[in-house]
Amino acid sequence: MFNPDEADHPALKPYRAAHYYFVIGNYERAAAEFSHAIQLLPDFSYAYVARGDCYAMLRLYDRAIADYTQALALYPDQARVFYKRGLAYDAQGETSSALADFRRAAELDPGYAYLYRQIAGASR
Repeated sequence: MFNPDEADHPALKPYRAAHYYFVIGNYERAAAEFSHAIQLLPDFSYAYVARGDCYAMLRLYDRAIADYTQALALYPDQARVFYKRGLAYDAQGETSSALADFRRAAELDPGYAYLYRQIAGASR
């Protein structure tokens, strides 16, 4: 697994710039910088998750879901990413997909169970 804290890879420069743009609320520029990092390092799971977060902030949920799905394809045991993808599905009204992701997040990390229970109760 690529660890951006321990590597000196060219993808880190746009990745770090993207975080700056994200923090100041320039989500379009942040997404572009994360895309650049992904071009330089296509298996950079962190960049897919972060770009997905940009898309979620821009309410581009299909793109967010695609990025979260790619991150999960690279590293399938990320409870936080299942949770985030579940939120994106929920924002689109795709309750069954959201529940499946929340359920998986809770299996991987019981700390996410509260949201799964909340949504499951609301959909009854």
